[in-house]
Amino acid sequence: MQKLAATYLVTVRSLSDMLLFKEVYQRCGHSTYRIFLSENCSWDEFEMAWKPLAALGCSYEQATKRLMSVDIPPTANIYQAYALLEKGEHNQMWDFEEAHCGHPFKR
Repeated sequence: MQKLAATYLVTVRSLSDMLLFKEVYQRCGHSTYRIFLSENCSWDEFEMAWKPLAALGCSYEQATKRLMSVDIPPTANIYQAYALLEKGEHNQMWDFEEAHCGHPFKR
């Protein structure tokens, strides 16, 4: 079983038998990006391009056939991860956008 780290803590409210999101209570240092795979990018090509990001400790969750959310843990070098995301975009594997950067920046 894979142990998942919290990317952020949230508060919720109960409504009947459901929990509804209320707010982000605490961020935990993770950064989140979205990848939109190009139409001409095969799954095998994506997996090859993903390997260096996985080596940094990054993970993804697939939303649709072409859209995925990327988690960059606080232990990963954000500059290396961002450069790999840019490389995939430059090679027309995907487009990406930042959802949240939780990593501190160098001065």
